Formats: sequence, C-alpha cells, structure tokens
Amino acid sequence: MVYKIGKYTTADLSLAAYHNDVEAVSKTDLDFINQSYEHYLEHKRNPVKSALSGPLPKCLVEGSALHCLVLTPEEFMKEYEVLPVGFSRRTSEGKAEYAQKLVSGKPVLSATVVARLKEMAGAILRHPSASELLKNGAPESSYIWVDPDTGVTCKCRPDYLSRLMIPDIKSCQDASYEAFQRAIIDHRYHVQGAYFVDGVKATDGQVKDFTLIAVEKEPPFAVAVYKLDAETLDQGRLEYKRNLMTYKIHKEHPNLWQGYEEMVMTMTLPKWARKNPLNIKSVAVQCLL
Repeated sequence: MVYKIGKYTTADLSLAAYHNDVEAVSKTDLDFINQSYEHYLEHKRNPVKSALSGPLPKCLVEGSALHCLVLTPEEFMKEYEVLPVGFSRRTSEGKAEYAQKLVSGKPVLSATVVARLKEMAGAILRHPSASELLKNGAPESSYIWVDPDTGVTCKCRPDYLSRLMIPDIKSCQDASYEAFQRAIIDHRYHVQGAYFVDGVKATDGQVKDFTLIAVEKEPPFAVAVYKLDAETLDQGRLEYKRNLMTYKIHKEHPNLWQGYEEMVMTMTLPKWARKNPLNIKSVAVQCLL
C-alpha cells in the first residue's frame, strides 16, 4: 500500500506498517545520517528487525512495552508474551515453552521485567504533570510530510498528542535536571522534538510544544517532566535540516564519499582535557618539597 502525505491513526497505520512500508526518513534515520551516510546505508541494509520479522533488542522491547503499559494498557497482553514467574529456559520443558511463545511473533518478556515496567508505568501515571499530559489525547498517530527546504519525504510517530503538546516517554538511569540535560544532547532528543513538532504542524496544523517524561529504570522509579524551550527546539531544527540536506545530496550524487571525512584530519584535545602549564609547574614544585 502507498501511504500519502497526511496523518494516520493506529487503526489506519500499524506500527509494523509504519516501520516497514512507509518510504520516508525517520528520526532514527536522521541519527544514522548524523554519524555518516555510510552508517545510514548500513542501517537500511541491516535494519533492526521488527516484532513481526524477528526479535527486537532488549532495550527497544522494554521501551515499547513501557509505552504500551502507560498509553494502551488494555492492549498489552495482545501485543506481548509474558513468561510465568520462576520460568527457566534451562529445562527441556522451558525451552519448548519459550520456543512456542516465539512462534506467536510477539516480543517475549519475563515476569520480572514486566513487574518492573509496571512499576515505572505506575510512577508516570502517579506524577501530577505527567498524568495530565497523557489525558484527552491520541496515542501513536503517524505523520507523513515533505520537508519544504529539501523536498525530502519525512515521517514520525509520536507517543501521544495531547492538545497542543507532544509528550514523549523516555526511560533513563537518572532523571535529575543535569543528568537528563546530558541525555537530551547524547540522544538528540531536541532533534526529535523539533522534527515531531514540525511534522505534526505540516499535516495536522496543530501542536507547538514537545515535552519529555523521564522515568528512572530502578527504584524509586523517579519521574521528571521537561518541556523543551524554543531555543532548544530551534537548535534541534538546525540539526535535522542539516541531516536532511546530507541525505538529499547523497541521494542525488551517489558517488560522493559516504563515510567520515576522506581527508587526513588534525586531531586536537578538547579544552577540558588540556592542562594548564601553570598548574603543571605548581604540581612539580609541590612534589619537590
């Protein structure tokens, strides 16, 4: 099926169809392009398998399951296979039962993991601001649009759309302000925010804010909610526009060098790693005393 520009509900476009059938650039694609176009091509040649074609990496399965428990808990048992408490794959019976569950094509989770994910989901839903953001909206609609600056077809699938806000759930080790600020940079959540806001605006004409709901993976499963400010979204927009331009150039000129810089580069240390000569002299003097 060919999916045209526009908005699609989960009933119109399943998660598997979104990943496998919609020919458009996603946030994940942008991250690979940001590393190099060569990494993007390798990602397309050997993509992470979907739940319908093979096992997902553990982190992606758990993240998807957490979203389901928070946003559509009534669908959880339809989407995931849960192993019983005390289950062991060391016995012949356990191996047979595990193999039988894999036949369903659904991701398989242990009872221990599900119990932890339920605690995380409960923590999100108990948080005053997070719970409010996840009311009176629609989960996991898909958006397909054409970027006006590059002509590249793009897609995104926000966790949720609530009024004029896109709340996005992120699990993490540390949800404190300083630690999660670092996570935003490392995982390019500001790029995701700008990309999602622009995608929804291009197809639905609404939404202006992107908010991250951060939940820690270990007790007490602390939750914090962070709305990205306009300057942060503008920075993310500059970065994704640059990635789209890289994609466009390489599509139009397939013989261009696709990896890291092809020329010899001069390596310097970052400022934080450079030693102050005065401090070095001071240390040397102290050692002599």
